Amino acid sequence: MGLPDFKKSPVVEVALSIQFPPLKGVKNAHFMRLWTDVFRKDFPETEEQPPLNHVLERFGTPTPGNVRIQLEAGLPVPRYWFKNTDGTELVQVQRDRFIRNWRQLQTGKPYPRYEPLRKKFIKQFSKFTNFVEKEGMGKIEPDQCEVTYVNDLPDGEGWNSFGELGKVVTVWQSDFSDDFLPTPENIQFTTSFIIPGEGEKPVGRLHVAIEPRYQLPDITPLLRLSLTARGAPIGKGLDGVQKFMDLGREWVVKGFTSITTDPMHKIWERTSDR
Repeated sequence: MGLPDFKKSPVVEVALSIQFPPLKGVKNAHFMRLWTDVFRKDFPETEEQPPLNHVLERFGTPTPGNVRIQLEAGLPVPRYWFKNTDGTELVQVQRDRFIRNWRQLQTGKPYPRYEPLRKKFIKQFSKFTNFVEKEGMGKIEPDQCEVTYVNDLPDGEGWNSFGELGKVVTVWQSDFSDDFLPTPENIQFTTSFIIPGEGEKPVGRLHVAIEPRYQLPDITPLLRLSLTARGAPIGKGLDGVQKFMDLGREWVVKGFTSITTDPMHKIWERTSDR
């Protein structure tokens, strides 16, 4: 059975990410040389961002959370963005992550699909790995993979106020025990689902979040629905990374379809499964 497909997909961003134990002795100069020697031709723009936390999905005994905050002496090495000229294609690097993004922004360009994005990700991650080994920065051993899809749902397309979330997603219904409360002013929520592997043993989680937003420049109300599949590689090396990413993408697409309503599927023109 194939994956659900939509002619008018609301996806505005896709990110494929590999996380690994922090590289030792990495300095800003290493990443600037990485940009100059490896990525500058295709990504001529750079930008600095705060580093993301190291995140691990854990199973079994409950823990206070899945986030492990890294403490280091001195100022942390930033996360670097390497961008193409219109900002739609993006490589992000930091001491313990490599991320490849596609972003629609305001270009109106259609989502290029997962397969070509994964191909670019693998090619550019391999270049990054070769640079790390050549510079003696350490060895990359992936401990988590992520597949994230971000969807923007503007008002007037199936819903008209933030309180009408039940028209968009199946998991929210405005049912109260009496008639005291009016329609909610706005609603946001997060939820997560275990991703089972062979023998139903957990291999990751699907995290789903929806929140009200306003889109610039005309302050258009929208609902942002984000889905992230995260877990350890399923096997060794890059093959294990690809196996989890393919599974994660399946869970993101099927999870998006399952959690959104049939009327919204008609607006997005759902077709037969691919």
